[in-house]
Amino acid sequence: MPIKNHPEFGLTLSELGTRHLASREAVATIANWRFPVLFIHGDDDPDVPFQQTTDLVEKLRAQEVAFEELIIPDEIHDLLR
Repeated sequence: MPIKNHPEFGLTLSELGTRHLASREAVATIANWRFPVLFIHGDDDPDVPFQQTTDLVEKLRAQEVAFEELIIPDEIHDLLR
């Protein structure tokens, strides 16, 4: 029996899945990041949009968390070269 005042009451399975996936994204926990981060991203990655890396970098800059980036031109998610 669902609890009617629960924040997820009435959501479809698709909405629940979307909410769950969003909570697992790196950006969902970035406020807690303190240690240096290394980003390695192929700019032709079909699995993870390049914009996600640039968004994370902007947020880390704002929090003054150290990071380095390695952007590999014409590379996909699996880093085949």
